Amino acid sequence: MNNQFAFNKISCVIIEGHTLLLKTLAQKLSKDFPEIDLKGMANSGLSGFKKIIKYKPQLVFLNTELPDMTGFEMLNKLNRTEFETIFISSSSIHAIQAIRYNALDFLIPPFEFQELNSAINRFKERCQENMSTKAELGSGMKIEQNTLDILSLRTQKGIVNLRIRDILFLKAENNYTSVYLSSGKKELFSKTIKDFENLLSDKGFFRCHKSYLVNLKFRDSKFSNRYFQLSSGDQIPVSRRKYPSLKVWVMSNNENECYY
Repeated sequence: MNNQFAFNKISCVIIEGHTLLLKTLAQKLSKDFPEIDLKGMANSGLSGFKKIIKYKPQLVFLNTELPDMTGFEMLNKLNRTEFETIFISSSSIHAIQAIRYNALDFLIPPFEFQELNSAINRFKERCQENMSTKAELGSGMKIEQNTLDILSLRTQKGIVNLRIRDILFLKAENNYTSVYLSSGKKELFSKTIKDFENLLSDKGFFRCHKSYLVNLKFRDSKFSNRYFQLSSGDQIPVSRRKYPSLKVWVMSNNENECYY
């Protein structure tokens, strides 16, 4: 196991409708797994949704059955690439569906130490795999960590450096991606929008549509379930599935937004 996990905390949210199970899991994580940083707990799908938007956890423990919706229905409202999910259920009836949702693990209470330890180790292993994937992308894409946050992209003409804060939005063009800048310029790169999402999702960018990745820093004071207005005047399409999570994110960051 990579030693980096001895130093890095794993941000976590628990979403469990049964109060006793919620408290029991929280206590066991706190007692036996010091690497877990429990950011929040929720007892419903709606409150859990808001916790995920607010804290942006790396790991989510999620019951398949919640008072107001199923765990799967809640996940459908979110960008699932931003965190790993460990499902909780009183029976194995939802196990197959959990696999379809790329579940990290599937736990049936009571929560035994060995099962929790195995699930958390699996999370660490998957993180390493994802880091390796990003390292491979680094052959053509990487972020220089400095005060400006520079996105470096290798092209046939050489290295192109873009300041992340200058990127308005990105648009998928088949296997290419157009990057629109605040200066009015547009750059085309031979990378998919998914490649860019993997690098920029923790930099304030949101995949509001299958073809668009938008820099939320440039949001205007209003948006609807059809489009997202940027301060540049550009209107970015918003998919029906992404609208709820986009709305909650904006509401949690600015109380003066207008919705239609």
